[in-house]
Amino acid sequence: MTVSVISRIRSLLFLALAWLILPACKPEIKESLDPSAFSNPPEQAKIYTWWHWMEKSITRQGITRDLEAMKGQGITGATILNIGLIEPGDYGVPKVVFGTPEWFDMYKWALTEANRLDMVIGVHNCDGWSTSGGPWITPEMSMKDLTWSKTILEGGKVIDTVLARPNHLQNFYEDIAVVACPSGEKANSFHVARPLVKINDKETGNLLFDGNPGSFERIHDESIVDITFPEAFEANKASVHLRVVNAWRELSGIKTQIQVRVSHDGYNYYPVSNIQITGVNKNFITPIPRIKTRYFRIVIKRPESIEGYVTAGIGELELLGPGESPLYDPGISDHLEKIASTKYDSERQIFSIGKTDSAVLPADPEKIVDLTKNMDKEGRISWDAPEGNWTVFRLGYTTTGVTNGPATAEGTGLECDKMDTSALNHHFASFPKKLAEASGRFKGNTFEYIFIDSWECGFQNWTKDFEVEFEKRRGYSILSWIPALCGITVKDRESTEAFFNDYRKTIADLIGERYYAHFSGLCHREGLKLHAEVIYGGSMYPPLDILNSNQYIDVPMFEFWAGQSPVTSFVEYTPSARTDFDKPVLGAIAFGQPVVAAEAYTGYAHYSESPWDLKLFGDRAFCSGINRMVLHSYVHQPSEKIPGMTLGVFASHFNRHNTWWPQVSEWFKYQARIQTVLQKGSVEADILFFTGDRFPEYGNYNSFYTLPSGYHAAQVNAGLLKSAVVKD
Repeated sequence: MTVSVISRIRSLLFLALAWLILPACKPEIKESLDPSAFSNPPEQAKIYTWWHWMEKSITRQGITRDLEAMKGQGITGATILNIGLIEPGDYGVPKVVFGTPEWFDMYKWALTEANRLDMVIGVHNCDGWSTSGGPWITPEMSMKDLTWSKTILEGGKVIDTVLARPNHLQNFYEDIAVVACPSGEKANSFHVARPLVKINDKETGNLLFDGNPGSFERIHDESIVDITFPEAFEANKASVHLRVVNAWRELSGIKTQIQVRVSHDGYNYYPVSNIQITGVNKNFITPIPRIKTRYFRIVIKRPESIEGYVTAGIGELELLGPGESPLYDPGISDHLEKIASTKYDSERQIFSIGKTDSAVLPADPEKIVDLTKNMDKEGRISWDAPEGNWTVFRLGYTTTGVTNGPATAEGTGLECDKMDTSALNHHFASFPKKLAEASGRFKGNTFEYIFIDSWECGFQNWTKDFEVEFEKRRGYSILSWIPALCGITVKDRESTEAFFNDYRKTIADLIGERYYAHFSGLCHREGLKLHAEVIYGGSMYPPLDILNSNQYIDVPMFEFWAGQSPVTSFVEYTPSARTDFDKPVLGAIAFGQPVVAAEAYTGYAHYSESPWDLKLFGDRAFCSGINRMVLHSYVHQPSEKIPGMTLGVFASHFNRHNTWWPQVSEWFKYQARIQTVLQKGSVEADILFFTGDRFPEYGNYNSFYTLPSGYHAAQVNAGLLKSAVVKD
């Protein structure tokens, strides 16, 4: 195992295209434009829209009026997304519950009316807009997260002990392995003392000192951690690990207020230290006054700077004496980020070979002992341990607990495992296949496609056969390196980082093949297409080969937003010095897909927008390779109440209740004319850019190189680069 040579020379590969031909790319076809098609664009060149059915408020009359309004103004396709974003309430129409016969009756009526109007319909693959899940997904079929517990044992004797079962969710846990590393670690005084820990008066066992910050207790307004020792305990520092897996902001700037209190009787507490921690997902070891007592209380306030829906938690918390280290003491910087367990803020974090101040020595992979067969079902191991201290990890996996959303209550459930085709088969059979069956004679014509919106379901870093797939794809067993996933440096830092790269690459391979490629195959088997936003690499998402995954999508999609003025909050366009091709466009170039769509004009308009405000955003998207606008959004209007249903705070408002709706057809025709031309054209790139073979992908080519104005680069991955030829 070595760090890829290709990734080392990425910065040197900047190839002029000249006459370089990619075999996967479509051949150049010169086609003259029909002037009449430009004057009156054909149906396939016209714009589409998302059609949000909000909070069970759906009527047959509203469906007919919506579709007639769309068609009358020049919209030829609509994607149904059943949404539960608005607060439940009485909206003046009977409720139609997702997935019931009544809901499917509404769906079939929509197909009937769309067929009458010569329109096409697609449907999102689950309730909500993210991502692929529902109440039919059990924890065993859900997205999975690596979990572990850590135990320090003294060797030179027969050990007979029970290893703590790693923290898990929804009563679902499966063991992966038990491994022991020879180490210089000794149990610190906090662990030797075995204190009783309560969080908000609830006993939590060793949750906050199990060596795994992925097991955490959520902070609401504030959390009170009471630590009671069997006898007086002396400490002069506190180690705190705050956990925020993901947020729409930089995590390194999050500030948290912590107060340390002590008591001599267990009833009356007084403060001895006020601490402010900046950042999360790291150990913060801070001095406190040297105190000896049985009773400590740590008060942790929820950070005010993160949104209310973002989960913040306490991952690890220990009180330490002089020279002591916490149980979770990773030897590699940004450990959790590198194992695809949490968001990172910068490319440097994920790809740098960083060192920490860990007191834990690197482990020799040749001396790591596999104790998996030594453990029984109750977690008891029997082992004649050699001399020295041993760090033992019990590793397993559990559900991430992430659900689809924003969905109605009846359509909400766990997200399916994106690295398990059997889980995806079950998900597909539970809803998308039922759509196909209910569509009858409209399947494949009026009902044309299934849709997957952007990935907003967090991280996944394990699946049930990951160990087998890793060895098959990377050529070596993961077992001797698996302690690195728990924070141990194996062999040396460079080798550990190379292993992390192989680990992330395996995740990327499995998601690309077993989710996007397999989903596409399931759709095609039903005579349907797959539209999807496979957009993001970078910090908030699992590793994925974005370029490669887009080849499986019949109509790749991007998204763009209509920005706001920071002063007035009204829509305001900010000029850009250049246009950039993003991953779906670059994938379409590489793999020859003629149509690249975009979720268009998303924003926070609150009915303040007009076509005049939005036009420039669309023009820039056209210049960036988009050739089909999909309006965000036309919200279903079940009644004639004005201003009608909306998508909460999101979207621009393209619906028949908007005051300018009767005048919008010419702007829609303008866009259709541009799309008529662009869908027949091809992108002429000046530069071929190799994106590298490290995952997650980060940014686009302009993150690494600045091209002169007017120049565009096409992107290529390792597979395409190997098959490229040069012709002159």
